[in-house]
Amino acid sequence: MARRGPGGDAVKGGNWHAQAACGDEPDAMFPGTSAAKIHKAKALCGTCPVRQQCLEDAMEAEGNTGKCRRYGIRGGLTPTGRRRLYEELQRRAKAAV
Repeated sequence: MARRGPGGDAVKGGNWHAQAACGDEPDAMFPGTSAAKIHKAKALCGTCPVRQQCLEDAMEAEGNTGKCRRYGIRGGLTPTGRRRLYEELQRRAKAAV
């Protein structure tokens, strides 16, 4: 099933990487601890037509992994941001049961 990017273009399941805004500068997505570089990476994510697919992929890949297994900016979130989102989603899922 194809997903739709912000422009309405179909984004096929596993082929979203080719449309990622960071495709020409993947190293930018691993900014280390530099606040300026993190801000730049997040800004690049903000322009990405497949940001949601990237975040979903990161959340699926990282799941319940520890802090040391999360790297870089993915889907516009830092490793800490993705961990917090994962924990919040888990809380909501438990509350819904």
